Amino acid sequence: MADRPEKSDADLMREAKVRPRVFGEIFERHAPTIYQWLKRRAPELASDLTAETFSQAWFTRRGFHPESEGSAFPWPLGIARNLLRQSMRKKRV
Repeated sequence: MADRPEKSDADLMREAKVRPRVFGEIFERHAPTIYQWLKRRAPELASDLTAETFSQAWFTRRGFHPESEGSAFPWPLGIARNLLRQSMRKKRV
């Protein structure tokens, strides 16, 4: 069987709006990097904040409109950054 070309993040996000299971591919692509980014900044909160990042991304996926066919990574990174900032300010996740 021939390898299928990998779908872009933009393709996956468009598809996830009507086929929610596809969102798992976005999670698999970007969660490890988001986790490492958070772990460098708040090791004790990294797991919880990663989970919350993708929870918020899931609930707002219909509002995500890719500007180009590039990576969706800046979107969950922005969510993670905001959650980290809020958590540090409130001293809780």
